[in-house]
Amino acid sequence: MTAEWHCLYVRSDDSGKVAGDLLGDLLGHGYQRYDPFAGGTGTPPGLKTFVKHFVVPERDGWVRILGAPDLAVLPSLSTHADVLYAHLSAEGGEITAYKDGALNANYLLTYLRPGQNLDDLARARQGARPTTADRPADFLPDDIRQLARDQNVNPEQANKLVNRLTSQLFGKMDRTSGGEASAMQSQARAMINTSSVNWNNGPAQRLKALVSVLTLPANWRDPNFQAVREAYQVARRLAKTPSAQLMPDERAALKAVPDALQYEAVYVGK
Repeated sequence: MTAEWHCLYVRSDDSGKVAGDLLGDLLGHGYQRYDPFAGGTGTPPGLKTFVKHFVVPERDGWVRILGAPDLAVLPSLSTHADVLYAHLSAEGGEITAYKDGALNANYLLTYLRPGQNLDDLARARQGARPTTADRPADFLPDDIRQLARDQNVNPEQANKLVNRLTSQLFGKMDRTSGGEASAMQSQARAMINTSSVNWNNGPAQRLKALVSVLTLPANWRDPNFQAVREAYQVARRLAKTPSAQLMPDERAALKAVPDALQYEAVYVGK
């Protein structure tokens, strides 16, 4: 199963204002803000519905908002500035536009790249526009890829090595566990597959094709929510306890997003 992926693009050069507008609109829909990170107040009891976002510093005239949104909030968010919503799941991928408080099916045309037209947009949606496939190494988790680079290891070789060592490890365990390890390996692979976005399947290729005809920022999908969350958690812990000792994966996470504290965490629930 392909993990879901979501990103909002707000036409603005002020990420602080975008974060404030987003929080205000979420509060207006009955949410309350909480801070689960080091030094924060934790998660209040009784909350049943959660929306978790990171607001990314502006680039190329856009402010990205990472994380799955409450769709009911997008119209109000678009009263402050134009909003494009990109999302990907196993069923498909799409980019929709919100303008002046409403979903606007035709407004996406406003952000076509120079030289692109309605036919190009239609071909991208139909999967008839070629795109570049991600390399195998891109399927490694962000922290493992960064750790491989830190150790001067080719990430693609690391991907093969991880697969081989994992198979060997579970094979040895299987012989001494009466087959129980095989079930554990299947569960582990399922967890990896559901937490990683496959950017080479059909829906993802169509989404990448859509992005290729639009004037979205160069960092339209990286860093992703998971990478920012991991780095932000480490950065907040260091801010609270500068002498804290970091594990290798924590150092890799922070190196992947060294400016994590410049991202605004907007976590709400109700």
